[in-house]
Amino acid sequence: MKKYLIYILLFMQPVIDIFASFQIRYFNNIPSISAIIRLAILLVMVLYILFKKNKKDYILLLITFIFFIISAIHFHSISAVLNVVKILFLPISILFFVRYDKDINKNMIVYVYVTYLLLVIVPTLLGLNFNVYAPDEAKKASLGLFYGGNELSAILLGYLPIVLVYSKEYKLYERIILYILILLSFTFIGTKTLFLGAILVLLIMFIYKIINKSIKLNKYAIVITIGILIVGAVILPFTPIAKNLKITLDYYNIHSIKDVNISTIDNVIYSKRLTYASNLMDDYGKQDLRHRLLGVGTITIKDSEIDIIDMIYIIGIVGIIFYLLVMIFIVKDNKLHNVYLLSFILFILMSCFSGHIFMKPNVLIYIGLLFNLNNKIKDR
Repeated sequence: MKKYLIYILLFMQPVIDIFASFQIRYFNNIPSISAIIRLAILLVMVLYILFKKNKKDYILLLITFIFFIISAIHFHSISAVLNVVKILFLPISILFFVRYDKDINKNMIVYVYVTYLLLVIVPTLLGLNFNVYAPDEAKKASLGLFYGGNELSAILLGYLPIVLVYSKEYKLYERIILYILILLSFTFIGTKTLFLGAILVLLIMFIYKIINKSIKLNKYAIVITIGILIVGAVILPFTPIAKNLKITLDYYNIHSIKDVNISTIDNVIYSKRLTYASNLMDDYGKQDLRHRLLGVGTITIKDSEIDIIDMIYIIGIVGIIFYLLVMIFIVKDNKLHNVYLLSFILFILMSCFSGHIFMKPNVLIYIGLLFNLNNKIKDR
């Protein structure tokens, strides 16, 4: 496969997401073009894996195909089968990027990332953006031209440490521009996951640099750090995330640590996802044995947005065991290191708090890409 085709594939992703956003909002009565395109991408990935003639891949693909056939026979539903395909997208994506033997220019990764940033910032500044919340809600958060806040946040946060590492060799003014774009985009989106995740990433990278003596804790470093913290503390109350959090805390009458309990954690931190997860598992428990083992296929009540819970409901106990065994085998055989491991862990954490990570092809392509970047990428 030609190198430029991979770049087209990567730059296509935000375009496809925007196309899907408009179709869902304005033309939801026609078949999803974005789903068809990504299904075609999946088929190309499978063909490429077969072309590389690796025996381990053949075995994994055969087992995956058998599981797919069993699920298709079990469900008798196109929507349910498509849900299974979405779940199986990740192991195939990883295998594809592991076997892709061309070097990927790291600048291209940064350019794709900046494309996402600009597609949030520019429409928001022009007032052409879509919002996370309904117009009548007090909370405000911009999606730019995108549709899914969880997926957008996952891509931006998951690749934040990688982009920060890749940009360290850029000129100072280029890094400043990039940092401003990241700050603006994260501020406009204003989700808890993105905000807290960004702080976690910066903290981990800062500690890592100290441990490896990349940063010396001299008086200048301390003064700069304190200055950044002071500026952040001054700006924070005026950001969407702070305003949205205050609205949420006031709504649930949380004014001190004494008001915090399991219910408030569910409401504030999980946005009722624990309640939705409980409801989903209650419904799952009412299914017959066959559906508990092989899955219900489609979620007809509110999904939990905690991926592991939603996946158990969709593909059942047998399905989730199969999925985890395949993933463990692939990940163990292609170990991630350093910033790529951090990025993968971030995706896992986000799947536990915001969901729509491990069942969304637009995110899964980038998770699969980690395994190529980990092994193949070179400086340009």
